[in-house]
Amino acid sequence: MVHYQAGGNSVETKLSLDEFGREFKRELIENNKIKITTFEIEQDISVNNKIASKKLYLNKRLLREENYSYDLFGRVTDYQCFSDIYPETPEGEKIQQQNYHWDAFSNLIRCETTADNIN
Repeated sequence: MVHYQAGGNSVETKLSLDEFGREFKRELIENNKIKITTFEIEQDISVNNKIASKKLYLNKRLLREENYSYDLFGRVTDYQCFSDIYPETPEGEKIQQQNYHWDAFSNLIRCETTADNIN
């Protein structure tokens, strides 16, 4: 746990680790005299030590859920996002899904992105 305080405001960071020492939860608590805001990031780790999914919460409300898939070489092949707040392309489109294609030398040869201007 880390605690920072300045000018009556404070931020506290808490990390939760599994039995293998991998972070599976991070909690940031901001207290600014008027209100307390809590951000939480939860992640599931696969048996191959890869992030399988992540969830972002604001004051216990789910904002974003992300899922990842990998091939036998540990390279990400699929990304999916279900969200109120999507990651965005440089053009401002909301990224819903990405599919990654690799060659035999582990070079990324193509990334297909499904994005939309979701309101």
